[in-house]
Amino acid sequence: MDTNKTPELLDKILKNLHEQALAHLNEDGEVMPVVMAFSPQEDTKVKVFVYPVGRLMNSPDNKEIIRMMMEETIQKDEVTLVLLITEAWLVKLEAKEMTREKAV
Repeated sequence: MDTNKTPELLDKILKNLHEQALAHLNEDGEVMPVVMAFSPQEDTKVKVFVYPVGRLMNSPDNKEIIRMMMEETIQKDEVTLVLLITEAWLVKLEAKEMTREKAV
């Protein structure tokens, strides 16, 4: 792969991620957890493999399975990038008199 095309390739990958996340939000109201693997093709084309993992996010044991799946995927010759995409939430708390115990 020509490294001069790397920024363009990354831009295409990020646009693909954004489009898929928006599609899930519009359809389901949430971003479904997925493992995505990217395989650069000729020029700046990218082949994308998507593995839904939402059903595996419910226990630490299953999360280990996801980690192993990602590890196996990245070892394939044609795959150069593997990402786990999930929703993230942030709670903003008042700083006054707030302790960790009160927050939990």
